[in-house]
Amino acid sequence: MTDDEWQAHTTREAAKAIGRWLEGRGRLHQPIRSLTMPELEAMASTAIARFVADAVESVLAQSYQPVEVIVVDDGSTDDTAERMARFGGRVHYQRQANGGPHRARNAGIRLAHGELVAFLDADDWWLPHKLEGQVHSVLATTAAL
Repeated sequence: MTDDEWQAHTTREAAKAIGRWLEGRGRLHQPIRSLTMPELEAMASTAIARFVADAVESVLAQSYQPVEVIVVDDGSTDDTAERMARFGGRVHYQRQANGGPHRARNAGIRLAHGELVAFLDADDWWLPHKLEGQVHSVLATTAAL
């Protein structure tokens, strides 16, 4: 199996698992099956000021919209808050005492309004069609379940 085939396989399997999980929790509603797209949450956790603005910009530039962006600053001592201020209302910025990546992710999930959640660490970025492909996979796989 090539790397591309393996990636496609793991994406399909992950989409199936997510669909089953959402269905079991009563979170997957008929509007999604009719291709009314859900809002998707994206979080940059464990904020690192040097990179976090680029990570947020890569989310805001996604071909899939709407996207709710939540940045959970896990007790940073740098200028993350100032860097996030430039995004205004496009980003929900939440600061908390340092508790580690798992607490930052859990805080972001509690703040999220969408049915699907994607995680992005502050020192990473996404290609422009990443969310579109993932949402399409989840919806297509869920419809087939």
